Amino acid sequence: MSHGAWIVLTASLVGISCGIVGSFLILRRMAMLSDAISHTVLLGIVGAFLVTRTLDGVAMLIGAVIVGLFTAFLVQSLNNRGVQADAAIGIVFTALFALGWSSFHFTPKTSTWMCNTSCTEKLPLSRSIQL
Repeated sequence: MSHGAWIVLTASLVGISCGIVGSFLILRRMAMLSDAISHTVLLGIVGAFLVTRTLDGVAMLIGAVIVGLFTAFLVQSLNNRGVQADAAIGIVFTALFALGWSSFHFTPKTSTWMCNTSCTEKLPLSRSIQL
């Protein structure tokens, strides 16, 4: 399968799953949970890289799914213990995202990749975006 077909397939699956899950999150007034999950999966991606030492998409997906489910579990367990839903999401979001970002910075092989993707002076569109 070509890269373009994989991109279309991935975008379709993400769109379908986000639409279904998003409806339930809005009804439960937990829309911020989707933002927390989308940021905390960085920890799973970095963890998958540290375990496998490859940029294999399947390993990264498995790591992201595990941490995404762990995020939802932690939020729900804090909520069941009496912490308000917004506060529980904020605590888990901040803690796991900070842990993922710190792990990302201390991984020697990814520091070059990170700089190439997050430093604006190395992006090809940076000159046209700057005012």
